[in-house]
Amino acid sequence: MNVLLPLNGFALLQFGILFFGRSHLILYTNRALHSDSHTSSKDIDTTVMRIVKTDTLKPGDMLGKSLFNRKGELLLATGYELDAEMITRVRESGFRHVYLWDEATRDIKPEEVISDTTRQLTHVVVADLVHELENAAEDLKKYDPVDIQRQLEMDDRFKRMIKLDAVRKQVVQILEEIIEQQITMFTSLPMKSQSGHEYEHALDVAILSILVAREFNYEYRELKAIALAALVHDLGKQIFTDLKNKKENELNPEEKMILREHPVYSMLLLQNVAPGAYQEHTAVLQHHEQINGRGYPQGMRGTTGKPIQTANHDKGMIHRYALILGPVNAYDNLLSGTIDGKYLSPAEALTKVLDGSTGAWNPFVIKAMSRIIQCYPVGATVRILNNYTKTYIGYTGVIAECNTKEYQKPVVILTNNASGRAIPPRRHDFSRELFMDLELVL
Repeated sequence: MNVLLPLNGFALLQFGILFFGRSHLILYTNRALHSDSHTSSKDIDTTVMRIVKTDTLKPGDMLGKSLFNRKGELLLATGYELDAEMITRVRESGFRHVYLWDEATRDIKPEEVISDTTRQLTHVVVADLVHELENAAEDLKKYDPVDIQRQLEMDDRFKRMIKLDAVRKQVVQILEEIIEQQITMFTSLPMKSQSGHEYEHALDVAILSILVAREFNYEYRELKAIALAALVHDLGKQIFTDLKNKKENELNPEEKMILREHPVYSMLLLQNVAPGAYQEHTAVLQHHEQINGRGYPQGMRGTTGKPIQTANHDKGMIHRYALILGPVNAYDNLLSGTIDGKYLSPAEALTKVLDGSTGAWNPFVIKAMSRIIQCYPVGATVRILNNYTKTYIGYTGVIAECNTKEYQKPVVILTNNASGRAIPPRRHDFSRELFMDLELVL
């Protein structure tokens, strides 16, 4: 039985597969999709998929995971057989990667940090905040940075801007899923769209910050605090309607100085609705500070020890939550291309964080990030560049299982030989190699 519902019927995600129409969603109560005039589908196991770049899509490819727009509304449903028109729409929506169902990789089930439902509901909550700020920001253009601060503190619109109960509800949902599922690894190749970067960035920074904080045995209340700070840390950027979408290398010196006020504005917005949340305020304010004192907006220094509470913790130093938020934020920005428009792979982005290219970060935090981040997530296509036994050099395949101890030695389903020719799928465990070099095929 099919049920016709309007596009804003977001809660329908909980019921099953959704199909995209021009103005409505059709809810299918069974898992198999049925053909219509635009598509043809077949019974599939929706956990079977691999990650591909959208510029490699071709008509007939089967979508492995649903795609949503920047407001959390469904664009295309799981199981949709793509045609040329829909491929164009996916690319124009800003998606760089999607999951596809693939017979050759039918045993692969990509690992999820949180459910699609929680991810999209969180996007909706953050999107509402962003849209309200964007509308209100038009009235702030006539003010200089100091006067903007006064407006944020005095104008009643900004005093109630953040719907704190909704944000906290999503924080609890994210935490419960991570704890219940015993998630310890971060899948770092999410299906981000350029148009919804603000929401996806906020959520991914929150998730990775939680996972890093758990490495240091943070209590539940501390995890809630750092997650809340992460979800709102960049809201102040929405004040700068003319600057917020520019890449960092496109800003002139004056614009850079103006944009560096955004942590202050984010903090003020949070203070308005949660005046007693001192640690969250501080984390938001300091998320661009660096331990060598070269960050902003206050130029504070930070400890090189573990980011934990001590007898004289944080006195005149970067707060321990901000010690985590800083490098996590830098890492996700590199993935998203907000620095210079270049989208780095997880391995490339992590390398830049570790080698100091993005700033001076707490060494214990970035070491924890290197353990948590899956540089080659399940479902990703990789090329074998080199290994000790010289086995399958030049072959490409799909990651079937991650190696949590040595991420460059995963289990791979090989699909193409060194000449690029397709071969019968062959599963190979590289964990016993003494060394291994992989390349993510993006």
